[in-house]
Amino acid sequence: MRLVLAALSYFLMVFAVGFVLGIIRVLFVEPAIGPLGAVLAEAPVMLLAMLAAARLITGWFAIPGGRPRLVLGAWAFGLLAVMELVGAALLRGMPPAVYLAHLLTPSGLVSLVLFGLFAVAPWLLARDASRGL
Repeated sequence: MRLVLAALSYFLMVFAVGFVLGIIRVLFVEPAIGPLGAVLAEAPVMLLAMLAAARLITGWFAIPGGRPRLVLGAWAFGLLAVMELVGAALLRGMPPAVYLAHLLTPSGLVSLVLFGLFAVAPWLLARDASRGL
């Protein structure tokens, strides 16, 4: 149960940051510099949010390194994937097929990389900690 709560907490922390940044990106940054530039500008902030949330959550819930952290990331990624599809449909009027096709655009590929990093961040931090980094 602790692992499920940790995954949910990790997802919610990062999703909240992404939701706020996404509104700013779509309404203000994209019109000025385009979709790719906007996603690239947002990416470092999201990466920092992921790493901070992963560090906090794994510490708060005392999640050991290795497989438990991979499972935490996988569950959080599953929640993110569902919410991305639901959000695209409800907020942007994009059916799942259109949203998935969008992920093959340059800005979508940046998002995919960030999604992958989101999934493995808890595990990567455990690997860094074991090396004394």
